[in-house]
Amino acid sequence: MAFARSRHRNCGGGCPNCEREVLAKCGQQRIWHWSHVGKLECDHWWEPETEWHRSWKSLFLLSGRKCRTSRTMASAIADVKTAAGLVIELQHSPITPVERRSRELFYKSMIWVVDGLRYKRDLQAFSDVVMYGSVLQDNPMYLRPTPRGAGILKRWAPQQCAVFLDFGNHEFIVAGAKVPEPVLWCLQLDVHGGLVIGAVTRQGFVDHFTTGAVLPRLTIERSMQGFSRYQLPPVRRYQRRGRW
Repeated sequence: MAFARSRHRNCGGGCPNCEREVLAKCGQQRIWHWSHVGKLECDHWWEPETEWHRSWKSLFLLSGRKCRTSRTMASAIADVKTAAGLVIELQHSPITPVERRSRELFYKSMIWVVDGLRYKRDLQAFSDVVMYGSVLQDNPMYLRPTPRGAGILKRWAPQQCAVFLDFGNHEFIVAGAKVPEPVLWCLQLDVHGGLVIGAVTRQGFVDHFTTGAVLPRLTIERSMQGFSRYQLPPVRRYQRRGRW
């Protein structure tokens, strides 16, 4: 965890969820954080934090961080909660459809950011999906994945809440050109239940949820004359507030 209530001696603090003692971890190898004394799990959705988790949380240092959310006698610690009340869940470990659905029902207003590098095969499979997928629209860019798809698309096809896939700094190729900067790939469903994929810049994603800036989406510029643009099918909205 990134924050604790400072009340104990010897660099200790109190967990904002269970109120038990936590210790400050301030080494030279990992991002500084707090840890429970012993192997206590005060959040039933808890998973071991990786450097990927902590790197993402550090981007929300000033505006929204891990905080307690309680409903109907249950409590959980959201990874990030914005000033507007939107929860951003950072998911690295595998998760069952049942648990995923239970979190979406619990938080209600939330989105997922998923570590796309968790499994080695996902990166190459997803690269092929966006390289050979059918472009539906150029500005902003939306594409339809290849029929074969990729395993991560099957595991993370949207249910109630939007899903963003993070593949780090990998350079993707779309419509024959390299994507100019790191992006998050947004998974959405059209009105017929078909999967479509868009992209937003990683920094733009953070700025959108910290400062309210417009969410910049990836676009395709074509030099071919007389090219007929594809039309984007209507896309289902997942949240009443916000723009995906």
